[in-house]
Amino acid sequence: MAAEKPAKGEPALMKDLFFDPPEATGGKWKCKLCEGALTWRGSNSGYSAFVQHMKGSHSSTWRRDLDELKSNNARNGNLDGYVRRTVSDKAINLFNWIDWVVFEDLPFSAVENPRMRKYSSLVLIKTDILMKYMELLNQRFLGKLKDYVPDSNVYLKFDSWSCDDEHYTAVNLSWSAGKGKREKCTLCCGVFDLPEDMEMVENVEDDEEDSADDENHETITFSAEDYGDYILNELDNIGKSKSCIHVVGADNASVCRRLARLMNVPFNGCRSHRLSLAAKRLLFRGDHDERPTRRALIKSRRLMVKLSQVKNASLLKAKTPLKAVLWNETRWSSTFNMLERLLVLRPHIESINWPSGKRKRDGTCLPSVRDFIPTDEEFDLIRELMEKLRKVESVSKALQREVGDGGELDLFQSRKLFTRLIGDIPEMASHLAPKADIVESPHFEAAVEKVQGGKERELTSLEKNALRPFLRNPAAFDDELNDEAEVGYADSILEHAEAERIVASSRYCDLSHITSTNNDLERLFSRAKIVMCPHRKSMKPWRLEMLLFLRMNKHLWDVHDVHACLKGEEAAAVAEVRDGSGGCATSSPSTSTLSSASISSNINA
Repeated sequence: MAAEKPAKGEPALMKDLFFDPPEATGGKWKCKLCEGALTWRGSNSGYSAFVQHMKGSHSSTWRRDLDELKSNNARNGNLDGYVRRTVSDKAINLFNWIDWVVFEDLPFSAVENPRMRKYSSLVLIKTDILMKYMELLNQRFLGKLKDYVPDSNVYLKFDSWSCDDEHYTAVNLSWSAGKGKREKCTLCCGVFDLPEDMEMVENVEDDEEDSADDENHETITFSAEDYGDYILNELDNIGKSKSCIHVVGADNASVCRRLARLMNVPFNGCRSHRLSLAAKRLLFRGDHDERPTRRALIKSRRLMVKLSQVKNASLLKAKTPLKAVLWNETRWSSTFNMLERLLVLRPHIESINWPSGKRKRDGTCLPSVRDFIPTDEEFDLIRELMEKLRKVESVSKALQREVGDGGELDLFQSRKLFTRLIGDIPEMASHLAPKADIVESPHFEAAVEKVQGGKERELTSLEKNALRPFLRNPAAFDDELNDEAEVGYADSILEHAEAERIVASSRYCDLSHITSTNNDLERLFSRAKIVMCPHRKSMKPWRLEMLLFLRMNKHLWDVHDVHACLKGEEAAAVAEVRDGSGGCATSSPSTSTLSSASISSNINA
């Protein structure tokens, strides 16, 4: 890539996109990527200075960064002149249709809608044409991943989701690009084929719910070998092997931890998942001394159910527009939202003269709303519980941050959050402590936390051994390093954490790409639910995967890729005519490309 020459017009574009002018810097032209400075005497002298700097200082990234900036500017309506000089009008029109359909969740048939003809300025195309080039774009992008994904030090995260008897498995890859910059891509989000010997089993969600409130149900479970075969096959599609994976991340289920053991790499459990389990234990697994709090909690649940009934809801509506909030057994935060709403509704609830419950045939009465209103003592217990839950909620929100909101938290930052939370709520240590039973690779996680925090000198011998595969120079393994406004609960902790972080040279590879959660995969499945709306339930799984694949990797493709697909199709058509076959090449979905089946080889091979 270092030897690649910029295309016509790109040197000037490099100057405009990657460098700040002297009037902005108070001196020379300054590179936005590395702060490097250079002198330029004007367009008459050419743009070689900018090109040489980019090829010399950013030889491995300049092409990707330039294409990304061109793509972003093209979407924002800038650089139209440049784009039109480098790609055809047909490619621009096709790219706009694909961009519109993918990112606005339009049906494929929208391109033939009469109202599109009336209100859109785009040139109308046929649905089959749109589908054809979306498939080609998908396949082209998979080919690009072969060079984009490195051959080592890759962090693999995976998760699963079921919808309409189809089991989807998503895989994300991330790695360090140096200087704390993370690169990532979605490898796949396709259908997981069911093994022939698959059986239905009774499932209880993480065994963390109150037995009185659990509703056991049948679910499909897969073995670690099943997931391993699927993942290895998807890696093979981009020319990568198991050896490129150095860390596996997933939720803390036993099957995920076993997969990491089979692949012989450390396991990094999702810390949002651990926090959720700790919160559920706090709510549903209290000790004997906390039984009054649990009784108040159960009473509050039943009260909100009664308030959601039609007659009772109408009486409450006369006092306040706020409605009752019900809890959800799978999300602890629903309990937090329920109790928060209950405290707000309390004065209105207590001011209503609730009717008595209906009388049964045996003379007894059914309970009414007033039978479930907590006492003053119980409301005091609820407020105490809410003080704890507000801290848990603050930490949960911090762990869910996206890159645009300040970046995904690394292991060092999340450990600071967990340590403070354990200090304030000791009963959460069962899941949040560094060496909790749920932690599969405690020495590895502790070592990464210290390296990310610049505290390598504090590594123990076991922690050093866990990080041995990440050494820049394994031969020097035994060498010693040289010395080197009002905020929320979580934000205040993170500010102190950053103040404690030490920036020093390291003998280990950059580990900044090892993040603390799998929330990006959860967001992917949330998006899948939006795409797979009730009116699109007949959509084939490979089409859903194609839409998600293009959407989640939006930073890696642009109009130039669409142009390349068009040129490739034109070249293929010419070749077919010369061969005497005639007609135009067509594209059809391939399960080996879009939704690979499980391979039969053992993961240990």
